[in-house]
Amino acid sequence: MQRFILLENIYILNKCFKTFYSSKNPEKSIAVSKKILSSTTVSSTDNKSSQKNAPNKATTESSVVSFVDAGTEIAFVLDGSGSITPDNFQRAKDFIYNVMSNVWKTCFNCDFAIVQYGLEIRTELSLLDSKNHARALLKVKEIQQLGKLTMTASAIHHVLTDIFIPENGSKKNSKKIIIVLSDGKILGDPMKLTDVLNMPQMKGVTRYSIGVGEGILSEPEAIQEMTQIADPEKFFSVSNYAALDDIQSSLEQSLIGAKDAGTEIAFVLDGSGSIEHDDFQRAKDFIYNVMFNVWKTCFNCDFAIVQYGLEIRTELSLLDSKDHARALLKVKEIQQIFNIKKTASAIHHVLTDIFIPENGSKKNSKKIIIVLSDGQMLGDPMNLTDVLNMPQMKGVNRYSIGVGKGILSNPEAIQEMREIADPNRFFYVSNYAALEDILFLMDLSGKKV
Repeated sequence: MQRFILLENIYILNKCFKTFYSSKNPEKSIAVSKKILSSTTVSSTDNKSSQKNAPNKATTESSVVSFVDAGTEIAFVLDGSGSITPDNFQRAKDFIYNVMSNVWKTCFNCDFAIVQYGLEIRTELSLLDSKNHARALLKVKEIQQLGKLTMTASAIHHVLTDIFIPENGSKKNSKKIIIVLSDGKILGDPMKLTDVLNMPQMKGVTRYSIGVGEGILSEPEAIQEMTQIADPEKFFSVSNYAALDDIQSSLEQSLIGAKDAGTEIAFVLDGSGSIEHDDFQRAKDFIYNVMFNVWKTCFNCDFAIVQYGLEIRTELSLLDSKDHARALLKVKEIQQIFNIKKTASAIHHVLTDIFIPENGSKKNSKKIIIVLSDGQMLGDPMNLTDVLNMPQMKGVNRYSIGVGKGILSNPEAIQEMREIADPNRFFYVSNYAALEDILFLMDLSGKKV
């Protein structure tokens, strides 16, 4: 199973690639797909189990790790009980509308849902509805107040059982946030708040509560309820609904801060003299295709490329990566350096010149290094073990891809590539043309690396 950790790390990405590639060359696409199913050209040296042990598509999609941000799902639980005047209910809707509108300006992978509670529990906006931002905002304006009871516990239960479920658009690995907006304590609710908050589905869900008006502020039991609903330091209180504007900015910043800082993927590209011109082009094509297809599904993934040979050169920075079209053009324009093979120095360069704030790296982003090489280090003044043990390497996920006989026939080269990669993340192909096979097998779709 572990054999597929890297390969599974680029699967949904390459479902897109298969479609793109087959449209240009359907016969070759079919041939390559058949080859993948029967060949052991692409292998992990840690596990050469037979094809029958390979995970099927369903297993891959459920267990795979990924570079792609699964996004953030934010469910508002809106009190629509009879104690709220129509004007105040409108202010609550306006507040939700503005939060959604502003969050979407900076979070392109945030989805919202709204559950109103009163005499009944009603989904006013689902995560699927949220995909169409304009329509979602219109639906917020169209919400009609329910009136009557304050069934807060039942409404939160509804979020867990009817909103945060795959059938209604929820993603398994997304960040999940519940925001309860209420003016008073629970009334007429058949469910017990403590029982709902302790449901297994609540694990990993971040909870906020906003208490509005004297029904909260002058009532110790109501304050206790709202404090119980919220995670520590995530209970807000305002004196009236008009004052919701005062906390809007703080809440938005908290929500945006809760979202994934993204993923930074640095390719370390061997450009030494042992690589033929055509093979270096194939390596560039491989990187180009990975980037092109990842960006179809990951809007918060940035790439960098460091080539190494006689010198160490940043071919693409994380800042360059912001302009996708220009970044892909820069990949095509890379010129081979030749000469020696300073792999350790190139990895060191990633840590000291790529994954730094000054060059666009984010503190809390996932960081991934993928080393692509055809042989053993040569002429490198740095010690590989020393570089891999640098403090800056903490939390960085490492992969290595060995290409050709310079790796496969050299035990020392294999040992180096194993040392570079995290356990079970060293992979090899017999030649540069076979990188295409890895591209079809790789998956960048899961959530954690």
